[in-house]
This record gives sequence, structure tokens and C-alpha cells, in this order.
Amino acid sequence: LRQLILAHNRIKGTVPNTMKNLTRLEIFQLHANRFTDTVPDNILVNGRYNESSYTSDCGYPTLSNVSLVCNNCTICCNSDDECTPRKKDLGIRFYLTGASVILPFLLACLPKLCFFFRPDEEVTVEDLLNKIGLRSIYIFGLSKNRS
Repeated sequence: LRQLILAHNRIKGTVPNTMKNLTRLEIFQLHANRFTDTVPDNILVNGRYNESSYTSDCGYPTLSNVSLVCNNCTICCNSDDECTPRKKDLGIRFYLTGASVILPFLLACLPKLCFFFRPDEEVTVEDLLNKIGLRSIYIFGLSKNRS
């Protein structure tokens, strides 16, 4: 059996575990039914047609009380007959988003971190006066001549 299309039949119950014995499936469509529980993970579909080779009612809202869990489905449909592809690369997207948030913060803090980790140098008042500038208001507090 290469194609098993059970879509739009209002079938109730669970997907039997014996479906894993159908090793040559190319299309397996379960959507628009009232299946419950979990579709067995060991069902393999050789989706050579397109990404709609393995569809189920794993979307929300659902026709049954609890939505169907399908870890290997390529498309999840809901009770409004809206079907969306499942993305398998969410892990990478999560890490890229996190890195894009953290990296600018680290780059902004890098000069301050380098200040704490540099070797200790003896700082003189003349060095501070040169870094602050002669027109700074802090020059009055650091200079010996207060007149």
C-alpha cells in the first residue's frame, strides 16, 4: 500500500500502532477526522510527492476535545480546515534569535569588561588629568592648585 487517504471521513478513535507495518507509504493523510491520542512515531512516510504527504489534525482548534499529537507529520490541520506546514528547524531559529539578542549586549559591555580584566597599572594624577581634559569640571577636585 503506497497511499492511504483517510481525510474528511469523521473517523473517531486512535490511530492503531499496526500502521507501522505499512512500510511503503508515500501519502498518509488523516486530517479532518476525530482521531485522539498520539499518532505512533514509528509510522514512516516516504514523502516523495511534497510536504503534504503526511497530514493530520494536530492543529488548533480541533474537532475532538484534545488535539491529536503527531510528531512526524509534515502538515497539521485544524477544525477550520486550515493546514500549516510543521517546521523542523525551530531549534536553530531559537538559538539564532537568542544570539541576536545577547550578542549586541555583549559587544556593548566588552569595553567595560576589558577594563576589569586588564593588568593593574599605576595611575597618576597627571594621567587622569590628561584623560579627563583640562576643561572638565572634575579638574578642580583633582588638581593641587585650588585657586
